[in-house]
Amino acid sequence: MSERALILAAHGSNVEPAVNLFVRRLVSRIGATGAFGTVTAAFHRGRPKLNTVLDQLSAGDVTVVPFMSSEGYFCNTVLRGRLAEHARSSSMRLRQTVPVGTHRGIPRLVERRVRRLINVHGCDARATTLAVVGHGTERHQHSRDTTLSLVEALRRSGVVAEVIPAFLDDVPLVETLLDHCTYRALLTVPFFMTAGPHATRDIPARLGLAPHKDAAAPLCGRVNGRFVIIDEPVGTYPELVDIVLDLARGAP
Repeated sequence: MSERALILAAHGSNVEPAVNLFVRRLVSRIGATGAFGTVTAAFHRGRPKLNTVLDQLSAGDVTVVPFMSSEGYFCNTVLRGRLAEHARSSSMRLRQTVPVGTHRGIPRLVERRVRRLINVHGCDARATTLAVVGHGTERHQHSRDTTLSLVEALRRSGVVAEVIPAFLDDVPLVETLLDHCTYRALLTVPFFMTAGPHATRDIPARLGLAPHKDAAAPLCGRVNGRFVIIDEPVGTYPELVDIVLDLARGAP
């Protein structure tokens, strides 16, 4: 049992197969690097489940990277609890890293992405509001903290004139963004890990944007006199492979 294994642990979905498929494709890309003997996904909703994956692994050294944007309830309570239960009854060495979204490199990735979008769409950075949209939840305060930290980092970078937060399930809510932004151009960055319905349907609908059903991100349109851009989720950036590997290699 000397092989090292990496598990990408995601919340997943039982009703949106594209969400889990995206994670599986990311696992294939990470596996192709040869950094770990085994690389696999495990889902809270969907298959395979974490317990099933752990039971089937022959590796003695297993690193679990939460493919999530923040240290919320699922990451800190559900996932840690299940790993602790398994560790007590097995000889494998189990380690859980911090979530992908908390990695120190995320703000710089988002900053570069924002600069590119501003250039492509001809926006004036001095007259653009950037909104970082997280999930948020009343159940766990840390769920919003990572989004707020990203907002602060982007403010310090000076990438645009204004950077504000918004949430699906916390305040300020996404649908109030147009009331809170100062400028006529609103660039929205979904701080999610996959291009699931939150990013592709919920945010546009709650902002009043109605893109064509086959439209791909970034979604663009005018809402109440403002030019609105909704980008693809942070977790879909190609550089996420490097961030996952950095977390896995640096696991304590």
